[in-house]
Amino acid sequence: MAFIRRNTQGGGKAQRFGLLRYVNTGNLGDEIQSLAARRFLPHVDRLLDRDRLNAPGWACPRLRLIMNGWFTNSPENWPPHSVIEPLIISFHLSDQMTTGGFSAAEALVVGENAAWLRHNGPIGARDPWTFELLRRNDIDAWFSGCLTLTLCPPSNVVRKDYIVLSDVSAEIAASASRQTRSKMVTTTHAETKTNSSRVRFSMAESLLRLYAEARCVVTSRLHCALPCLAMDTPVLLIPPRSAAKRMGGLSSLVRTCTPAEFLARRAAFDLEAAPNNPQGFLPLRAKLLEQCRAFTE
Repeated sequence: MAFIRRNTQGGGKAQRFGLLRYVNTGNLGDEIQSLAARRFLPHVDRLLDRDRLNAPGWACPRLRLIMNGWFTNSPENWPPHSVIEPLIISFHLSDQMTTGGFSAAEALVVGENAAWLRHNGPIGARDPWTFELLRRNDIDAWFSGCLTLTLCPPSNVVRKDYIVLSDVSAEIAASASRQTRSKMVTTTHAETKTNSSRVRFSMAESLLRLYAEARCVVTSRLHCALPCLAMDTPVLLIPPRSAAKRMGGLSSLVRTCTPAEFLARRAAFDLEAAPNNPQGFLPLRAKLLEQCRAFTE
């Protein structure tokens, strides 16, 4: 796949676009979020490392960049470079401590970082936790939801008779196999063998096609569940307890249950006849489409 398509229009004045890439994250959910942003771009002129958006020495014109996703492993590398013209949407601030002894949720809402966000706001917060954090620090924000809600099924998708289990425990997988006679396909978003953006984006695309063609999906991953919701694949999310801040306001958009409920078959999700997804996400999807199209077109 020719993932980067440079703008070849003459005159040197045509708009340039960047796309986020990721180094050493080990999570293909990041690439899935960039694929959601990629849909809106007429071309990609440069891949930008999410954790080094202030990289020095850039000798290029301004770049428009949809800044969606989880920020950031390296808050010390903020604010982003002045060549970046951002649409900050579906934005989550991590409260995980970095090696520097502070988190993005602390560092990005104070000083020049906060000033940069205010200048480029209002900020589309991916989750209520980030929304409240921004508002408490006098940064204009609105709840956007996740950009993966705008995904569409890949072309020529044909629904097939298999069930995907994505990053679920062995106990959940064993229980699922007892609840259906259908073929089970297991997937993971964990990938640490390669940092090649081309390879990682290709792997993420393959996962999306697999989810789009599945009869239904059971997962612990937010960026499996939300794409399934957007692509109309019945999905059940079994969220980990540790993800409450990241998944707040988003997990309620899909059918969910606890591990105990699934194991006791109290999940209200029949693997043999999976129910259609809830449709409460559609207003969020419509607003995301409107904002991104206006920014890129």
